[in-house]
Amino acid sequence: MVVNQQFLLDSGIFIKFYRGDFRAATLLEASIKRKDLISVFTITELFVGFKEAKLAAVKDFLKQFRTLPITQEISDTASNLIKEHSSYFGKKAERGVIDAFIAATAIEHNLTLVTLNRKHFEKLKYGGFRCIILKESDMVWNLIQ
Repeated sequence: MVVNQQFLLDSGIFIKFYRGDFRAATLLEASIKRKDLISVFTITELFVGFKEAKLAAVKDFLKQFRTLPITQEISDTASNLIKEHSSYFGKKAERGVIDAFIAATAIEHNLTLVTLNRKHFEKLKYGGFRCIILKESDMVWNLIQ
């Protein structure tokens, strides 16, 4: 992997961080320094998943990451992903559709997605899609090897 490369981070990493996972904390610390990015849909997933009492702290923490909006190109790519890979993403308005938009964001911005979500991303072959799937069994999550 390239040392100066930026990554697109999926919501699972942030969820692990807020559950006290030291691997996620270490990864996010490096991600802040590297100026990694998140999708607007990652924010959506996080805001839906946190109780109101913790939401202000989550919003404040996420300000350290540049958020990529949804563009027409991302929407078109996500639509194609859902059509061509419905076994991964499904065709209903469910979590898989959000993950299709996150994958499309990575593709359109030429970023490598970093995720814990093996189900939706492990076998995805589409255009220039690149993905690092972190393993729960690993003692350390390090993007630079």
